[in-house]
Amino acid sequence: MKLPKPVTLAAVALAGLCTLLDAPKLRHALRDDQTLFLLGAEVIRDGGVLYRDFWDIKPPGIFLLYLAGGRLFGFTDVGIRVMELVILAGFAVLAFLWLRSGIGARAAWLGALLLIPYYNSIGNESDLGTVEGLACLPLAIAAFGLLAPYSEWRLILAGASIGVMILLKPFYVLLGAAFWLVFLLTNRTAGRRVRTWAILLISATVPIAATVSWFALRGALPDLIDAVIRVPYEARYVVNPLDRLWILRSGFEHVWHGTLALRLLLIPAAWAAYAKRHDRGMAIALTFLVTWIAAGTIAILLQLQSWWIYHWLLILPPLAMLAGLGLDWAIDRIVRAAPLQRLIAALVVAIALWDAKGLARPFAADLLTPKGAATVNRYRDIRQYEARQVRCAPSDTAFVWMSPLISRFTNCRLASPIEGDNMVVLPPSIFKRARTDIERSRPLYMYLNRRDVLREAPLPNFETAMPGVLEQYEEVFRGDLGSWYRLKQ
Repeated sequence: MKLPKPVTLAAVALAGLCTLLDAPKLRHALRDDQTLFLLGAEVIRDGGVLYRDFWDIKPPGIFLLYLAGGRLFGFTDVGIRVMELVILAGFAVLAFLWLRSGIGARAAWLGALLLIPYYNSIGNESDLGTVEGLACLPLAIAAFGLLAPYSEWRLILAGASIGVMILLKPFYVLLGAAFWLVFLLTNRTAGRRVRTWAILLISATVPIAATVSWFALRGALPDLIDAVIRVPYEARYVVNPLDRLWILRSGFEHVWHGTLALRLLLIPAAWAAYAKRHDRGMAIALTFLVTWIAAGTIAILLQLQSWWIYHWLLILPPLAMLAGLGLDWAIDRIVRAAPLQRLIAALVVAIALWDAKGLARPFAADLLTPKGAATVNRYRDIRQYEARQVRCAPSDTAFVWMSPLISRFTNCRLASPIEGDNMVVLPPSIFKRARTDIERSRPLYMYLNRRDVLREAPLPNFETAMPGVLEQYEEVFRGDLGSWYRLKQ
């Protein structure tokens, strides 16, 4: 009987370890953003049209990704968590297989494995399952598919993945352009061929054209343009980036401190790159990883109205792969190098391991005891409890503002398709549309988040955004996170 090849065994072991490291998250309930994406996917599944029957400012890619995940694994909390696990493990295996000829098999294996614990530790519970984290797989295909050995099917995958990235977030066109530029500079022979560029451009266009056609066939192309282009264009006047510099700074500091061990391992990674500077394969692979970090950082900084912490998950995969190279090189120096080099390498690894020990405690507690999952799920449980404090008749409607979990668990028919969980970045046209929905439907109930009604909350709150609406309602339930209001008789 033929034994599996070492590469196959290594890939299977990597997939198994990634599954083990991410397994505790399977018990964690979805939070607001993930629930929002799931609700949009369910609307599409049930025959509805995105941006007409369900509205949010985010591009269609993330909703289509959740639709695919729901079809494969179920439209449930566990199903979506499994989708996330498959994407992360898929990135790990793909990065190992396609980078091993460039940076070395052991380095690629270690780097791919490092991604999972740092992804779960840097991202807050509400940040996991977002665009930035789930984009790691199409980004890897787009970047590493352009590495040698070259083949047409890898070019097709690389091009199509860039199309998927643009559907997830238009800013990611910067990464696609950067990858193609590196490809052009490092492989001028392939770059001069018209066929190569035709394959890349056509395959990148296919996912975008298919999505646009889907909306056009349903007469919803104006809705798509409105949500993806016009509203974000209006939103640039809503938020002053200078007022959000503290968010950018706090997010960067969070990632900076959370990746200390990875950054320490960049020292031996640079050492390895210098020692193997004549290795063309390694130089090209490292160029793609550094380009991913540079172009990703620019894409993050250009999102002036956002700058949330989870945006930095975009550049975590290449950082983990470079750290894997550093760890591999440091281990090799400890075993084979001269005494001084052994000492330096051992010191770097020891400090990195000491800093990384904090990753083990929450993982063990979450895996071995139910307390961790119960603590994480408490937020969902509160929202579910509050959602069920009013009961609607089939003819009754309720207006739920910026609370996807309430929309998910209430039995009331929603008075407006507008969803989301952050009103600070929305332009006045969305408030006008929501007010029109309220006046047309005259909902019996209205649910508002606590932060959206407190006068000391950052403007705009609900009353300043839609003056006079709340005066027609009286509060009938006040919870920890929000309140229900009933239309006055």
